[in-house]
Amino acid sequence: MPGGVLARDLGFKEKPYNRKAPQGDTTLLYVNELQNSPGKSIVGIRVELPGGAETPPHTHGGAFVTVVVIEGQMLNKMDDNPLMVFKAGESFFEHTCCHHVVSANVSKTEKAVLLATLIVETETAKGGMNALFVIDKEYC
Repeated sequence: MPGGVLARDLGFKEKPYNRKAPQGDTTLLYVNELQNSPGKSIVGIRVELPGGAETPPHTHGGAFVTVVVIEGQMLNKMDDNPLMVFKAGESFFEHTCCHHVVSANVSKTEKAVLLATLIVETETAKGGMNALFVIDKEYC
């Protein structure tokens, strides 16, 4: 279900990415070529972020991305949009040119789990996680 609440309404403020924060684990679940959309593939990725984890600012190789929060709560900011909080059962999407500026576990102690589904060029999908999760150069 779509959702999300403005983070400022819950007392959260945007902070710069913390390079010392844990980044969590990603698991590639599947990559399937779409027979009804030649040249495109659908990719499933499970993301598990321990308490206090953040991901560096990034893009997704031109993919259209939908994300559902399976467990926990996430701080999320894309492009110039406001900082949002998404909880378990809520979802959001990222357009193909989206810059994911903030992606952080709200909790400092409990994990957050996400399921990301990407629609992407098949050639990009063949590049694996480095092609699907492109970290901003200043954080590499």
